[in-house]
Amino acid sequence: MKKPQKISLIVTTFNSPKYLEMVLERIGNQKNPGDFEVIIADDGSTSETSELIKKIQSKASFPLFHFWHEDKGFRAAAARNGAARIATGDYLVFLDGDCLVFDNFILKHRAIAERSWFVRGSRVMLGQELSANVIENGIQLTKNSPWISMRMSGKVNRLGPLLKIPFMEKRLAYKWYGVKTCNLGIWRSDFEAVNGFDERYIGWGYEDSDLAVRLINKGVLRKEGRSNIPVVHFWHEREMSWHQHKNKEVTDNKILLDDTILRKSCYTYDGLVAKKHNVSEYAGLHILHANFAKGFRGGERQTALLITELAKAGAHQTVLLRYDSPLIELLAQVKNVKIRRIKKPYSLYFIAKKDEYSFVHSHETKAAQWAYINFRFWKVPYFITRRVARIPRETAVTRDIYQQAITVLCLSSAVQKKLLKTAPKSRTYIVPDMCAKLPVDMANVENMRNQYSGSISLLHVGALVREKGQYELIDAFRILKKKHKINLLLLGDGNHAELMKSYARGEDGIHFLGFHQNVGDFLASADLFAFPSHEEGLGSTLLDAMNAGLPIVASNVDGIPDLIKDNVNGLLVPVKNSKELAEAIQSLIEDNTLAQRLADNGRNYVKQYYPENLVQKYLEIYRHADLKINN
Repeated sequence: MKKPQKISLIVTTFNSPKYLEMVLERIGNQKNPGDFEVIIADDGSTSETSELIKKIQSKASFPLFHFWHEDKGFRAAAARNGAARIATGDYLVFLDGDCLVFDNFILKHRAIAERSWFVRGSRVMLGQELSANVIENGIQLTKNSPWISMRMSGKVNRLGPLLKIPFMEKRLAYKWYGVKTCNLGIWRSDFEAVNGFDERYIGWGYEDSDLAVRLINKGVLRKEGRSNIPVVHFWHEREMSWHQHKNKEVTDNKILLDDTILRKSCYTYDGLVAKKHNVSEYAGLHILHANFAKGFRGGERQTALLITELAKAGAHQTVLLRYDSPLIELLAQVKNVKIRRIKKPYSLYFIAKKDEYSFVHSHETKAAQWAYINFRFWKVPYFITRRVARIPRETAVTRDIYQQAITVLCLSSAVQKKLLKTAPKSRTYIVPDMCAKLPVDMANVENMRNQYSGSISLLHVGALVREKGQYELIDAFRILKKKHKINLLLLGDGNHAELMKSYARGEDGIHFLGFHQNVGDFLASADLFAFPSHEEGLGSTLLDAMNAGLPIVASNVDGIPDLIKDNVNGLLVPVKNSKELAEAIQSLIEDNTLAQRLADNGRNYVKQYYPENLVQKYLEIYRHADLKINN
């Protein structure tokens, strides 16, 4: 029977550093665990938890990583998915951050693992008094502790999980009830086959049951570890009241679970990646895209990626573009795409009628204004993609433009938050940028590497404007060159190009390369990537850098933390701080192990942003909108 080569132990936590510290200590004392790693799935804890993890990382005998997302309520499903995305093991074990394990926990999970089966472990609940003694007095609980007397005195809730009961392992193969993620083992391939946890489960309850139902529907059956792999669960007040919860979140989650059971679902649309749809399902969809941008930047590249992927799905598309748009040539060869060139005034030059198009998708501000006016006259519903993390102008018209849209698709949580300050009634959905999977010419890459051989190549890609942070990067370069032989490569152009060249004058090793189409070649030839923006809706170039396998240092601002998890797939530094920027870059130069770990995690993490995956999210949004419009 094939056993796991590497186990990824995913520990869920939220603002419980005392529990987490004890749990990690017990994990560090495992006997014969084999190859394993630990990823903390953090549902939005404060800095106290991250500081604890950093302290333990420096001395832990096992690889320890930290996935964190913003606290927006109980979103354990999303946190666990986030941790699973950066996991590298072929077998996943989920554990709650308030559950102590015995010293053979990983060994037992490895031994019981079997293909096409998931393992439901069990737990022994500690009473309030015993929990306090364990935490405050450091009482060690082992398999040899006096469990019988503790049960008789009411200090624990049961003994069953601690007893070896034969012939139990496959007795409940088709039963989903009782499966909990406080102690659950599953093959990564099976977890991916059902698309992980359903992230629509917000608030306590049923997200683990939903996963179990979909696994069983998929043919991955339940194997009991109840009397084989127990954990010890600390008492806390929330645990005692869970089953009495009757709030709206629990009710909504129960409706989701009932729907999964009724439909005999195997997959979720809102999981690790969006579920792939049948091409024929969208053959009748006619989308009118609008992008009136003058040049070609990140937003235009993303527009092209989306249209190309939608065409593969069978959607019929028309694209409204400025008469001189670079997108015209780029989209000319895409099937089922009709290009309409227009001039100002846009609202008079082109009219979209309801019987011609399913809806409009506007990709920048002027296109959103046109879509709004067209909607007012001709009632064609519209989407808006919002890319910038700035508060829109607080006017009645601006507010109405966003609030009348079917949905405003925001690149990041920062973009969403700032939009809602102006247009609080807007219907919003976070859909990030796609990774462009840029082409690479290896002959060109070799020439670039030879040009800068013998030194470190630090790359930045972006417009040469003040808010992209190149001035701070030049200052950081001046600090770094005192200790290291380094070249700073600035790829891009903009209205601050001459000012920056003047600012860097006299510095050997700073190269202003201008704008180039072959960004993939530059990424493939570089050693490190820096992105010190002052503001950023998301930073799609970071996706390209991750895909190229580059260690990344970026600003901790706006939408960037949605992509870069500090010390997981990159390093985050404060905005406009050249000294800390230099220190972070230097740590990557001097610690090859750290740099390689961040690069490997980034390359694995970025796959969820591949166009063929993210387009499924758009198709699902479009499908729901089309149904709503037609009904």
